[in-house]
Amino acid sequence: APDSQILKHRVEATGGANYQFSEKKKKDLLPYNTFEEVKKWFKDNPGKNFYDFAKTADDAEDIKSLYYRGINLAEIACLQGLRKHGELKVLDPNIHYMRQARNIWLQDENMLNGMENANRILSAFTYAISEEIVEKRVILAAPCLCTTSIIWAMMLYLTYFYDIPSKKLINAFCAAGIFASLVDNKASLAPSDVGCQGPIGTACGMAAVICAVVLFDADIEECGRAFEMALEHSLGIICDALTGLPIIPCIQRCASFTTRAYEIAILNHSLMKTPELCKVDDLIQVLKETGGDLIAKNRRLGMGGFADHAKYSLQKPTEKDWK
Repeated sequence: APDSQILKHRVEATGGANYQFSEKKKKDLLPYNTFEEVKKWFKDNPGKNFYDFAKTADDAEDIKSLYYRGINLAEIACLQGLRKHGELKVLDPNIHYMRQARNIWLQDENMLNGMENANRILSAFTYAISEEIVEKRVILAAPCLCTTSIIWAMMLYLTYFYDIPSKKLINAFCAAGIFASLVDNKASLAPSDVGCQGPIGTACGMAAVICAVVLFDADIEECGRAFEMALEHSLGIICDALTGLPIIPCIQRCASFTTRAYEIAILNHSLMKTPELCKVDDLIQVLKETGGDLIAKNRRLGMGGFADHAKYSLQKPTEKDWK
């Protein structure tokens, strides 16, 4: 009967557009509880790479399939996003956001130095993917809906401008996955649990790890340092989306953290001869505790931060804004 109750469950967001039934315990993504255990695996298995490690938890073909599906979707989203301009088309008629990816992409690269041009490309790619995701043209959803653009923008940048073979990119992809799994196992990737610091810090760290592996052939130790630097300096960031969609300031935030990941990978390589100050496992615990300290409205889309104080940002653009 239409009015009868068939089933009743409590469902919780777990990050990356994933969910779980409250009465069921979430299964850990990796059979390792700490980064120290991961490092021990590599010490006990000399000569093995990150792809070899990933195969201890997942089927080899599934790993490759996930990578190729992701990079293909990201490329489609990026190319579409770079071509479009004007107002973003979303279901909420009160949201007015002008696309920015094309404007960033069309800057005169001859007026920029090498680092500035790298930032321009990374930012344009991140904006393009984010804007397409928000407009629901394509869904790539890990660590969360918008921050996934950080990871795939970095992947596309390294693919296009460094001519890196797929085998090496897949290996870097697997390296990044280690850290996402550790955060998800021991803390959370969901803004509703820990605020934006969870997904933005994890995504920035994953992108830094990818860059470190591809550009510097980083081992597990160097990857850990890169991830630690990214996560450490992301702690405390709240989820302050202006609306129930990840648009303002989320898209700009993602672009800034993509460029940060690139710079972290370079800085981290220079610091590898210095003593390690913070440990990945400690930082993940700090992330969890910091997230628990955030008040509820700072862990919810459209409930705090900009949502309280920046309603003017949603004003409909004028004809001048369209040009």
